[in-house]
Amino acid sequence: MEYFRHEGDWFVKADDDTYMVMENLRFMLSQYKTEEPWYFGCKFKRYVTSGYMSGGAGYVLSKEALKKLVTIGLEDKKGTYCRQDEHGPEDLEIGKCMEKLNVSRLFQGYRK
Repeated sequence: MEYFRHEGDWFVKADDDTYMVMENLRFMLSQYKTEEPWYFGCKFKRYVTSGYMSGGAGYVLSKEALKKLVTIGLEDKKGTYCRQDEHGPEDLEIGKCMEKLNVSRLFQGYRK
């Protein structure tokens, strides 16, 4: 975050087998402000009250959501917001963090 936070407004996490139509993504994101905490993706319903975004399909964090994740969630060594060890699926743990950090979600698609 420290090195790249000023170089982007939106940050995408995607696997190496994930495909995105960048023009469509750019169009969708143009309707939202990066100064607000946003978390977009394909929703999995399990384990998190309001669901979490599938890491396999990829997800997008606004600049403000990434800032909250890094400066609040990961800096809290007690694990109040985010798990502090390397256990658990990454996408599920990010979803739990986003929920605890009060980051707004927008679901694009739904999977059980």
